[in-house]
Amino acid sequence: MAMVDNNIQDQSVQNAMMTETEKMRDELMISADELQRKLIEISDYSDKYEAGVAKFRKNLKEVSTTESEESVESMKTDLNTLSKLLPITGGPFVELFLGKMNVRFAMKKERSQQFNTNSVSLSPDVCRELNEGFYQ
Repeated sequence: MAMVDNNIQDQSVQNAMMTETEKMRDELMISADELQRKLIEISDYSDKYEAGVAKFRKNLKEVSTTESEESVESMKTDLNTLSKLLPITGGPFVELFLGKMNVRFAMKKERSQQFNTNSVSLSPDVCRELNEGFYQ
C-alpha cells in the first residue's frame, strides 16, 4: 500500500514539474518573439543612424571650405562623438587574432552584399533557398 502511495506521489510531483516546465517554455517563447522584434527594430534604427552620420560627414566636408573655422571644428567634435555609436570592426589588434573576420553586427545592406558575394559559387536553387532562410 505504501508503494502505491509513493508512486502516486511521484506521479503528482512529475506532473507539477511538467506543468511548470511548460509554463517556463511558453514564457521563453513569448520573450524570444519580443526580443526578435526589438532586435529588428534596433537594426533598422541603426541603419538609419549610420546613414545619417555618413550624410552629416559628407555635408561637413563640403561646408568646411566655406564656413568659419570655429563652427566647423565644433561640428567635427560633434561628428567624433556621434561616430562613437557606430559599430566598428575591432581594429588591428583584433585582426591579429581573428584575421580579416568582421566581428561587428552587419547592417541589412551589408548582410545582403556579403550573402551575394559568398553565394556566387553556389547553384541558383541553393542560393534562393539560402536567401529565403537568411532574411527570416
